[in-house]
Amino acid sequence: MEVKPIDTGRLTKSRLQVTIIRVISPLLFWIQLANSEKDLKELQEELDFRMARRGKYLHCWPEDIKEEEDVVVKEGDCWKRGWIEKINKGRTIAKVCLGDYGRSIWCPTHDIYYLEDRFRELPWQAIACGLAYTGSVGRVTTWPEKTQALCRLLAEGHKGWINIVHSLRRGAALVKLQVQGEDYEGLYNLRDVLVKLGHAQLSTKLTVD
Repeated sequence: MEVKPIDTGRLTKSRLQVTIIRVISPLLFWIQLANSEKDLKELQEELDFRMARRGKYLHCWPEDIKEEEDVVVKEGDCWKRGWIEKINKGRTIAKVCLGDYGRSIWCPTHDIYYLEDRFRELPWQAIACGLAYTGSVGRVTTWPEKTQALCRLLAEGHKGWINIVHSLRRGAALVKLQVQGEDYEGLYNLRDVLVKLGHAQLSTKLTVD
């Protein structure tokens, strides 16, 4: 039994309240649904409690771990679910994608633990998104660092609302994103702000490769 992504194709096309947890560019950011925050908090608390009591019995031998396997790792004081994205056997470390938080960490292969089935029922809570009908300015193949930094400033860590425009594979989605301003003062459409500031342009394509 593997942890599944949230099926964005089954979510409402109406407005959904979210938290924008990580931003890379206009076409790659991660959100968590507000209506699932309680579920994730309860899972996190139960996982911490379970690992404190049973962790030593769930330890993975480094030679047994494999890519794409769902596991548990410790980040700071908290245990987190993830899957093994890459293994560097020469350095005995593994890259683990924390599927509930939209980021990856490297950790020693001897610090990886099996994920019990009881913690596999809740889908990964981070949804990878991109802004629909949004393109870069000019013929650049990657978003400029200034644009990436501006996106983080405008959206990362903020509350907001999305409308799903098109669902993609592995639970990702192209969306319309409205961001809650500082101190809850007003909403702004992230794409419109980027266009006005000259960091993006409207596209007739649903997405831009």
